[in-house]
Amino acid sequence: MGSGLFDFSESKKRGVRVGLGTDVGGGAAFSMFRVMDEAYKTARLRGGTITPLELWHRATLGGAEALNLEDNIGNFVADKEADFTVFNLFATPLLARRLSVCKTAADKLFALAILGDERAVRMVYIMGNKYEHKA
Repeated sequence: MGSGLFDFSESKKRGVRVGLGTDVGGGAAFSMFRVMDEAYKTARLRGGTITPLELWHRATLGGAEALNLEDNIGNFVADKEADFTVFNLFATPLLARRLSVCKTAADKLFALAILGDERAVRMVYIMGNKYEHKA
């Protein structure tokens, strides 16, 4: 947007609810993978960091919390709306190679956030209904 680099660390200190999302009007892509990648890079450029778990939290339940919708969406708690994505962790040779050396779940989430793209999307569920994804 040209308004500078978002200060994620400062927003956390001040208790600001922050979610990650896309709409192109305020960014450059519809891909949540690109948004997580850019959020990580922006935090690093500002001298801070954002962990892989935090990236995925901000892209899921954190986004719901930022919109005050955490009672309806954002995780797999019973009676919430079921919109979610199933990923193929071996969708590209680079992603498969990187994931083969990951030791922790956090390492795997980081690799998927940074190296993932639409080819990693295997299935999408909207309100519990399955939609095959054609990359």
